Amino acid sequence: MIEACVKCGNLRKLFDEMLNRDLVSRTSMISGYVSEGNVAFGFSLFNEMRMELEPNSVTMLVMLQGCCGFETSIYGRQVHGYVIKNGLLSNGAVQNSILGMYAKLGTIEEVEDFFWELDRRDVVSWNICISSYTSKGDFVKVRDLFNEMQGEVAPSIETLTIVITALTKHGILSQGESLHRLAIKSGLHDDVLQTSFLDFYAKCGKLESSARINYLENSLIETALLAVQ
Repeated sequence: MIEACVKCGNLRKLFDEMLNRDLVSRTSMISGYVSEGNVAFGFSLFNEMRMELEPNSVTMLVMLQGCCGFETSIYGRQVHGYVIKNGLLSNGAVQNSILGMYAKLGTIEEVEDFFWELDRRDVVSWNICISSYTSKGDFVKVRDLFNEMQGEVAPSIETLTIVITALTKHGILSQGESLHRLAIKSGLHDDVLQTSFLDFYAKCGKLESSARINYLENSLIETALLAVQ
């Protein structure tokens, strides 16, 4: 009902009429205002909520999403502190949301500092950190992080897309071809990644390289299908 009322603009009326405002309903209420873009009122409701109930990790995910609506990481740092104080930092999704918030609003130093503080870094954590350096145009750091990542977790399609974007900006053909072979070997491909590789080869003036490697990719897929049959 709360989600339906968000779309109709009657959210506050329904909430005020509720006799039992539990953690779920309060979090849904905050989420409704955050998704509408009324982040300030969402923060006000969060402060009201803390007087009666302890927020959980889902609530903090909503608050961190709201923090990304500001132009500064000040509010995000406050939420980060609250997460630590209330013992919610062990949640992987919360960790990645904090990292994503710093990637969007903070400095590259804040991203890196928090990233290396994490006890467990999953593929999402690595992607966020690598993407931050891609946006800064620091290819050397992108390359180093990508190499280090492979010692902890397997890259995803998104990882390869982020890295090939960095390579495209710098026109490093040999490393792009190596990345393409890794994608084929790992069976990682989708339309976005393929388009990114085509763009890379076009920028390097080597579209024929794309044609050769795509032929190899199709051959490997056909071989895999025959093996399954």
